[in-house]
Amino acid sequence: MNVARWKHAIAAVALIAAAPAYCADNSIWIATAEATKEDYYFGLGVLIPLPGYVLGHGWVQRYWVDHYTYSYQSGVQQIDASVWGAEGMLGYQASKPGRYGAAYLGLRYANTDLSPDDPGNGARGDQLRLRGQLEGTAEFSQRWRGEGIVAYTFGLNSYWTRARLLRSLPGSRFIGPELILQGDPTYNAQKIGLVYGGMQPFGHGISMNVHGGYRFQSGANAVYVGIELVGMF
Repeated sequence: MNVARWKHAIAAVALIAAAPAYCADNSIWIATAEATKEDYYFGLGVLIPLPGYVLGHGWVQRYWVDHYTYSYQSGVQQIDASVWGAEGMLGYQASKPGRYGAAYLGLRYANTDLSPDDPGNGARGDQLRLRGQLEGTAEFSQRWRGEGIVAYTFGLNSYWTRARLLRSLPGSRFIGPELILQGDPTYNAQKIGLVYGGMQPFGHGISMNVHGGYRFQSGANAVYVGIELVGMF
């Protein structure tokens, strides 16, 4: 990594470090990683309720940093992209038995390096944009529930969506299919896979999910695998 990228990484980590010190005991951290043969994604974030609220009921802060790569076709040329990003959002969560929903709005900073350079890509270089996210969970029965997330970066027309249909298993575990749609004006990809989660291999307090499947993208079809870790602090 060159010096410029180190600066972007440090700035991103500082965004999380700057979160207020009044974190409640029910704040959570999230770590996620995903990889194909050519590309990868790493993300780390925290959800911190504002004073007087708890997760699932009221106002919450969301901080996130990530790094990922992807490729796309521009004419006959393949463009390889490397992205460092950080975002801070304020959101509202609501829940009741069998239902959960949340909406977030905030800013996302991203530095996108393209090789070779593509002047026609509006995401290239440093960008600070408005970003929104909606998410929800609904139980259909004692064994089945659906989960969905939609995130959109305004100005860049960049989107990421995921839907899961999950069946509960003994021991708080679950399994089910997932569908992921993502892209921007330069590319789009669809992922179809399976997720298995609710495991606690590191002991009580940290939950782990694993997932994998196949990504459909013009010129870049590939198998993907991923892991998600969630813990409280």
